[in-house]
Amino acid sequence: MSVCGSTTTASTTTSTTLASGGSTTTTTTVPASSCDALAGFAALECICTGGVAPASCTADRVPGAVGKLLHRACMRVQRGSTVDNPKKVKKDVHGAGVAFGKALSKVTKAVRAKKHPLPSACGVALTTILDDAKQRSAGIGAGL
Repeated sequence: MSVCGSTTTASTTTSTTLASGGSTTTTTTVPASSCDALAGFAALECICTGGVAPASCTADRVPGAVGKLLHRACMRVQRGSTVDNPKKVKKDVHGAGVAFGKALSKVTKAVRAKKHPLPSACGVALTTILDDAKQRSAGIGAGL
């Protein structure tokens, strides 16, 4: 049984005050990463096996650059987990973190786009996954 196969949810609540004096509250339920129980390269590899298609994005078109950057980052993670030279491991982990960060900025840009924007539910799900991967890669890099 794979730990990466289990799913749980986490909620994010956002409150907005309107100019008319009223307020609105939006709650977005996002699947929590099933890779939370893992650490190090195992966690990053688990995130990479999930890909860029969370359940909330099945009907949405995710920008191609996000998939390419995630693939690039995952290749760096895979290579870094098999290399014995600490300098090369650090270089690969840093490169993966940079690619995760670039993918994160592409998602943010796609959500804010005026033409054919990425729906916010999909954007939140992708942002959660990519930010988690970026933070984990930074944590691995700091430990080397």
